[in-house]
Amino acid sequence: MGCCTSCSRQHDVFYPIVYVPLAELDLPLPRPPSCRRKDIFKPNNYAHIRKHVSKPIPDRVLYGNFNTLASYLSKSTDEDIGRLWSIYQWIAMLDVDILLAKSSRMAETDSPVELARKASEDGRSHAKLFAALARSLGFPCLMITGVTKNINYQLGEAVDRVGMIAEWNAVYVDGDWRLVDTFWGSRSITGRRLPDWTVVCANGDVITVEEKCSDGKVKQDLNDFFFLTDPDMLVGTHLPDDGRWQLLPENVPEIHFLSRVYLRERYYQMACAVVSEHGMDVVLRPENGEQIIEFQLPKARSNAFDFMYLLFKNPGSCGDTKNACLRGTVFTEVKSNLLSYTVKFPIQGRFRFDVFGVDVKEHDSFDLIASYLIEVHSPYTNFEVLPDSPPIGWGPGLETERHGLEPITHHNSVINSTEGHLEIRFVLVIHHIRGSWCK
Repeated sequence: MGCCTSCSRQHDVFYPIVYVPLAELDLPLPRPPSCRRKDIFKPNNYAHIRKHVSKPIPDRVLYGNFNTLASYLSKSTDEDIGRLWSIYQWIAMLDVDILLAKSSRMAETDSPVELARKASEDGRSHAKLFAALARSLGFPCLMITGVTKNINYQLGEAVDRVGMIAEWNAVYVDGDWRLVDTFWGSRSITGRRLPDWTVVCANGDVITVEEKCSDGKVKQDLNDFFFLTDPDMLVGTHLPDDGRWQLLPENVPEIHFLSRVYLRERYYQMACAVVSEHGMDVVLRPENGEQIIEFQLPKARSNAFDFMYLLFKNPGSCGDTKNACLRGTVFTEVKSNLLSYTVKFPIQGRFRFDVFGVDVKEHDSFDLIASYLIEVHSPYTNFEVLPDSPPIGWGPGLETERHGLEPITHHNSVINSTEGHLEIRFVLVIHHIRGSWCK
């Protein structure tokens, strides 16, 4: 694998990006970081940086060299992490149309603004721009080539070497190599609908009107997750050609990269953990048509959590069955320490199950936690349609806790009654003014 050695102008001479073998560079060898990202980077400590990099940049800086631009962007901090965070934010928030509209000058081929323009058109140029600016600040920074689970990725399918090719960065800071992807950290796509999948059920509501295929809308959205990302959190979506740049104690082979459940950053941000059997597999094959998907939740934080799901079907594999036949197939339970979905499929076919989550204290909207491909060969027998599924899930859980209700007689979501008579009792927990709880 190669890496960039230069992408800057010095003394008005432009040195283009070239690739040389890593062994020829006098750089530290790749190895796992000595600590977690949270130990060295807390975004709230750098709030002043965003204010600075959001200001209009003078033409003399923008159309000058990379050294001048990097120095300007990072002048609001003298910390190494903060300086790198400055250029990451600027690239991620970059709107080239607005940038160029505010200037009457033409961009030269070798200017930072020209590389910024290319970055707006080509995701791989984001890595080039970050590398150029990071090196201008004196940080060893390499461009990592590999594949990512981008919009061309299909659950359970082989790697598309053309559609999934990508570049991101490894930057050496505070004695460790760290991973950065400014492209993934700069945008999101909403409303994308593929011809292979039709929404069947949205959080308990059956969808009877088929949605049209759509490429969705690209939204520019700063995401700090892809700045100095912990290697074990990035390897689920980013697979470098050179396994050393996974920065893990043991490399994840391509076959495991493809077979692993599709986890996105919200999974890690909400500190979820897959606990269901085969839950780390992206393709699930229930033997009797019943599939359980469960996530462990952090009890100390989950009171601020909310979840939803989307169930898709592959029309070609399900024949002419109507969506209504899948009504009442998902049984949801949300407790303070566990999110559980039990799906009973009355028909054969291929399905996709997407789980979304939000921490209302941290996030403005739902985002994807995980996606599964479910292949049903043996439908669930003696299927009985569940009542309309409440968004809060069944049984005592997070919602009852939020309202101060603690179950006394029944703690589970499913209750068996032999006599047809049932009494369910709760106790009201009153919050004491001093912060303790009493009954």
